[in-house]
Amino acid sequence: MLADRPPKLGVPNAKRRTQLRQLASTLGPAWNPLTANISSEDSGSSSKRRSRRAERLKGVFSSQGSRRFMRSGNTPESSPGHEGDLGSHRHSRSPQEGCDDRRLQEAAHASRLPAHGLCAEEFELFQHHLSRSNLKTYLKVRNTMLWLWRESPKEPLSLTKAIEATKDYDLHHGIVAHVFEFLVRSGYINFGVCAPPDNHHAPLDHSCSEQRTIAVVGGGIAGIAAARQLENLFRYYAWKFAPELPPKVIVLEARSRMGGRMHTMELGEHSVSVSSPLGQPILVDEKSRHAVDLGAQIITGFDDGNPMEIIVRRQLSDLALHYLAHEACVLFDHDGRPVSAAMDIQCEAIFNRVLDQACQLREKDELPRHLSEYLKERAKKDGKSTGRVESVPSPTLGHCMDFFLESHPDFPTWTDKELGLIHWHYANLEFANATPLDQLSLRHWDQDDEYEFSGPHSMVVRGYGQVPLALSQGLDIRLNTPVSSIDRSSASTKGRSRTYSVGQNNEPIQIKCRDGTMLSCSVAVITVPLGVLKSRQIYFSPPLPSWKEQAIRNLGFGLLNKLVLVFNKPFWDTTTELFGYVGGGKDGSASAAYDLNRYRSSRGKFYMFWNCMVVSGLPVLVTLLAGQSAYDCEQSSKDDLVQEALETLALIYPEKQPIPTPLESIVTRWSCDEFAQGSYSYVGKEGTGDDYDLLAKSVDDQLYFAGEATNRQYPATAHGAYLSGLRVAKEIVDSLIGPQVVRSDRREAMNEEARYDNVNDRNSLHTHQLFSVDSRSTNLSLSQPVATPLLMSLERDPVVPRRRGRVSQSLRAHFVSELSNTSDTSDTSDISE
Repeated sequence: MLADRPPKLGVPNAKRRTQLRQLASTLGPAWNPLTANISSEDSGSSSKRRSRRAERLKGVFSSQGSRRFMRSGNTPESSPGHEGDLGSHRHSRSPQEGCDDRRLQEAAHASRLPAHGLCAEEFELFQHHLSRSNLKTYLKVRNTMLWLWRESPKEPLSLTKAIEATKDYDLHHGIVAHVFEFLVRSGYINFGVCAPPDNHHAPLDHSCSEQRTIAVVGGGIAGIAAARQLENLFRYYAWKFAPELPPKVIVLEARSRMGGRMHTMELGEHSVSVSSPLGQPILVDEKSRHAVDLGAQIITGFDDGNPMEIIVRRQLSDLALHYLAHEACVLFDHDGRPVSAAMDIQCEAIFNRVLDQACQLREKDELPRHLSEYLKERAKKDGKSTGRVESVPSPTLGHCMDFFLESHPDFPTWTDKELGLIHWHYANLEFANATPLDQLSLRHWDQDDEYEFSGPHSMVVRGYGQVPLALSQGLDIRLNTPVSSIDRSSASTKGRSRTYSVGQNNEPIQIKCRDGTMLSCSVAVITVPLGVLKSRQIYFSPPLPSWKEQAIRNLGFGLLNKLVLVFNKPFWDTTTELFGYVGGGKDGSASAAYDLNRYRSSRGKFYMFWNCMVVSGLPVLVTLLAGQSAYDCEQSSKDDLVQEALETLALIYPEKQPIPTPLESIVTRWSCDEFAQGSYSYVGKEGTGDDYDLLAKSVDDQLYFAGEATNRQYPATAHGAYLSGLRVAKEIVDSLIGPQVVRSDRREAMNEEARYDNVNDRNSLHTHQLFSVDSRSTNLSLSQPVATPLLMSLERDPVVPRRRGRVSQSLRAHFVSELSNTSDTSDTSDISE
């Protein structure tokens, strides 16, 4: 698959951009992907570095503005055209048409859909009902719906409005209705805090006592997304469950709070004074809320499909955002002196070269002989080490990078200071993956690189944890309810969960909580962190399938920790976002006694300091502990860590000594957290991107899985966890009421209805509405206001004429590939033959 392809070689740093992922628990920055190669012209200033990988590692943030949708009170102008016409040539298009096309293209890309082709799901759905001649019209209808909702995402887009906006596009009314349903079911529109649209159906009969239960285990962002989306879809498709009520959704959360690893902690009330970057004194309001993120912190760009663009910036518009400035990260060496620009650039280039050489091994069938010998010797050394890092017969990314580093022709001449600076970059790569590099798959560690979002990075003022709290409002949540077992032994695994009848035992799954309470449900959604699954805190009966257990073993669950220091007033440069500390080196030559374990165990300790004064409302520094240091710090007391951090700051700011004692300090210990067991996932030694897909796969239509570790394209991120919740909601709805099917005639529709109805005699309730529109009609005029009976018929699986053959596979498109191909093109709105 695309995500498993090795990177293109021969292009400096191509396809191997270090993924600075920001999930929950990702404790720190996610760097900007803007790059250019290091050249001799850059030697004068570290702020001019443009190495694709290097800038992201050194914390250079984009100052470019986000691509914004062009807003107006009307939909993009449309003009009717013949169905067989693919559109006029570019030179004949008016400027307004080009502007409208760009709006629609942006709306598609902002929804992670290709603007000029069908995604895989669309192809499977419409392949027998579209042709090349009407593909452009179909895409214009779909993209217009996306654009309409994104213009006003606080309000749901209804089918009525979608039909009115596209009535002149000359596309069969049945396909228009199916496009709308596809977008709603798949979570491309009407998600987040947006309520479901009116479906024009009769009110529910609340006297019916039959109602199933969907249990969501875990109240992190994935569980919240799944629960809210299920509630919305159940309300929209309530008529499908008649005469029963639609299922109820219950969230079981082990903690006393929602959000999981998106954890914002409120700081104590401190009367402090701070100075703005311009130097004016500011008295902090003692009554205002001061908070710091202990987990998710950075939104890694809003452009090109991040759902947080809609949720954070558009729906929760009251939240304030702090956009990270475009600046270089200043580094200080072990004795507190600034690292020279020349040494900085040189060591950064060496690190990039070593990383490139290691990744080039992915195209080789056999390992070089010298590398094989190195690995044998390395296994002996690591076997005597007391750290968590272990060698394996197959090489990891870290093993290969160490080999090429020690094989560098200049290695014998490097000082410990230079080696320490190189290992600082190692630490930053370990931060990106939440694990020592020795644990990363050589071939697949960066399999998700292509899906990275763009745009300036930002932080939510007063905490990212406000987002899951807002999304969870109105849900049925049971806090302090850790789950101990999930028993499906009485449930049939031979059929789908939708094939039961009224009066039967409809809740075959028994969930037992630690306090002894029991909950019966039809479906369970497991959204707990991968670390909890690895620890086997939840007992499954029958056990999870072997393929699921193997995926859990193959994926790693790493660790990253933070130390938060709250001071009375800032003593650091408040105009900078962050600064780095190279603590792994010392004076003298390193060639005679290079100790890899020493660098490996110390390089990630306080390697980065964040100035969080703006977002927290208090003078706060947050320092990161990555790699082996993240594990080691959990064995140290908070007082010892605070003292070491103050000693490090005293080296960096000798003129400010003595460094003041913090008013408050917080240290995270994510691997000791019973309900997290770590920070976020990575591709382990024997893992591949396929393991994310296997972990996401449902079991017998009874157990569904969501969370960042189930999202192959966006793992280890808060937005990836959220998208996994939307995915699992669609899967459950498909299981309960049947998947969306574009039917071509009455007999096919009747067969599908009989197959997927939950109650045997339900067909009689809506057959006449379903077929009230003539299925042979291809150009129904919708120029008049849409009547409610027609809307009901369109919402109830309208039939669509079937074409001979099917649309060509060449009309399928891949979102990431299209985005890359069109980024340098000023106008690509036309579809060519």
